[in-house]
Parts: sequence; C-alpha cells; structure tokens
Amino acid sequence: MTYQNVFDFCKELYDEVFKIRVKLVGLFCQSIGCTDKEEFDEIYQKFNKKLDEFKKILDKFKIPQGLDMQYGFKQSMPSYIY
Repeated sequence: MTYQNVFDFCKELYDEVFKIRVKLVGLFCQSIGCTDKEEFDEIYQKFNKKLDEFKKILDKFKIPQGLDMQYGFKQSMPSYIY
C-alpha cells in the first residue's frame, strides 16, 4: 500500500459519491421519513458542503516522494540504517 494507492482510492470514492449524491441524499431522507422538500434541500446542502471539504483536502494533498507507508522511512536512505 502506498500513499498513491490511498490517494487514488479517495479520489475514485469522491468521484463516485459526487455522481450519485442526489440519490444518496434521497435514500437517506426516505430512510428517516423526510418528505419535505425544504428539509431535503437542507440535508443536500450539508452533504455538498462535506463533499466540497473532501475535495479541498484531495486538492491540497501532496504525496511524499520516496516514503514507505509501512515503515515511514525514505527508501533512498542507505541500507545500513534499516
């Protein structure tokens, strides 16, 4: 597992959730018995705000170069340090 794998997974997750966000909020509202359009809109706006925050985090995310996720050592370090 690398940082790139984690980033790619999060990006893919964001893309998929973004595509189906109206359905997700609709199903959530249905599950709690919400039938009011205003309440749906409020929940939808909160959901979109959280998605926007997630997107900002992804946009700022920098993948460290040469870092091994399992051990936290730079792979370019001399072998005698390991």
